[in-house]
Amino acid sequence: MHESRFLIITLFLVVLVGAPAVYSVVKDPQAAFEKYESSDERKPASVGLLAYSDEPVAKTKGISESITLKLDCKTSEESVKGTHLRVTGTSCVKEDVKEVSVVNTSNGFTASVIFTTGNGFTTDFIDLKDGENNLLISTVDSKGQKSTRSLVVKRLPASL
Repeated sequence: MHESRFLIITLFLVVLVGAPAVYSVVKDPQAAFEKYESSDERKPASVGLLAYSDEPVAKTKGISESITLKLDCKTSEESVKGTHLRVTGTSCVKEDVKEVSVVNTSNGFTASVIFTTGNGFTTDFIDLKDGENNLLISTVDSKGQKSTRSLVVKRLPASL
């Protein structure tokens, strides 16, 4: 009697847990995406959207190329083919740098800055718009002196 009750309860639990798992494997993934399109809920990340896109992958705006630019104190203009830019380099002030900020004033993107050895720094990837992007690089040294410089980055079409 106890064994049969145990088996019935176990079978019930397996069906209760297993049915949603099997359903999630066999259901149409496009239906799940359409649920998000018709509601105000947060949508899946862009990588997931690529899988559901009707456009060919090459035309999808989610695909990007990232470029790293080593900055020196003389650089004022650069041309790149990427959609995202990482800036690395050192500060042009002789004092120890306390703060660095990099802002793409063309689209309002503010980069996170990570300090490396000495007065060196690197940024996360900065979003670039088509055409000219004006990057404003501001530094504050240990004495509180502020320094600002501008870097114009021209984003070229990938076909050039």
